[in-house]
Amino acid sequence: MHRKTIPQTDVLILRFSALGDIAMTAPVVRSYAQAYPNLSFVMTSVPMLEPLFAGIPNLKFEGIDTKEYNGILGIFRLYRRLHRFRPKQLLDLHQVLRTYLLCALFFLSGTTSIFGVKKGRRQRFQLTKAKGKRLQPIPSMISKYIDVFVRSGFLPFPIHHIPLNKRGASTLLKLYSSAKGEQDIKKLEHEKWLGIAPFAKHPTKEWPVERMERVVDQIGTSGKYRTFLFGGGTLERAMLKNWELRYPNTVCVAGTLDFAQELTLMGKMDLFISMDSANMHFASFMGVPVLSIWGGTHPYAGFYGWRQDPNLAIQSQIKCRPCSVFGSKPCRLGTLACLQEISVEEVLHRIEQFFADELH
Repeated sequence: MHRKTIPQTDVLILRFSALGDIAMTAPVVRSYAQAYPNLSFVMTSVPMLEPLFAGIPNLKFEGIDTKEYNGILGIFRLYRRLHRFRPKQLLDLHQVLRTYLLCALFFLSGTTSIFGVKKGRRQRFQLTKAKGKRLQPIPSMISKYIDVFVRSGFLPFPIHHIPLNKRGASTLLKLYSSAKGEQDIKKLEHEKWLGIAPFAKHPTKEWPVERMERVVDQIGTSGKYRTFLFGGGTLERAMLKNWELRYPNTVCVAGTLDFAQELTLMGKMDLFISMDSANMHFASFMGVPVLSIWGGTHPYAGFYGWRQDPNLAIQSQIKCRPCSVFGSKPCRLGTLACLQEISVEEVLHRIEQFFADELH
């Protein structure tokens, strides 16, 4: 039995984590694949995120669960899996030990056109150090991903929004509405829709959930908006389901949809409220305005939502922040003061201000 031969791939792209960072690669990868229809592209990343790269004929997605490829032997097995694409060019949008080793193996096997992202570690250090920090914006990761393509020989051009298919969101809403006994579907479709994702991976990035619950309570009882709650973990889902039961005009999406459906519904939001988290980047990818709440991290570090208005970032001016690029370092004060300084009233005011500005 002969193994099926895969045509040689023009460009193989590596990015295995984290979810928000992968979402930031999507508009770049999609735009370049669409701009060069005669070339073949393969994107390797987390299997769940395949919908971010769907719909472009010359862009193939290869889902990789890196937990299956641990250790040196795992790297060799992953290399053998990817080598079957026989790439002419390799773009490393990750630049971690795993991808360094993969690039080395591809180089030894004859793929010499290899380019990696320049992360700007020195600039990040200057931005986050405890004393004498330079509070200046550094290039966004989007621009750094574009730079990889340009250095590899592609032409520079503005990355544009290529929306995914948003059809089906009304059907999803009807299912929710039916379950809650609501009949006036046309009325629901003309409401303002708010998406809320109250959680983040690290404590230094997560606004106190009891404050977000108060926001959900007040905007729900106001009757002005239909609120959709997004989240991932088991405990998070249970909490959000409880909010759905307690507060009017509130729908818990967490745990009820697959990722493609979540993106579809997210794309119909009039405004999305989140932490500096993956959901901020998913909503940004779908072209939705995001009112983002920041703690120990900072938009200046290059991870602000793609095409988002800087004025939609809610953040404390406390001098110790940012203390971390990714939020993984503990609070230097031990108090999370940067998050504690952001009040419920401020968030509610910013929501009202957003919709007021829309009318003018």
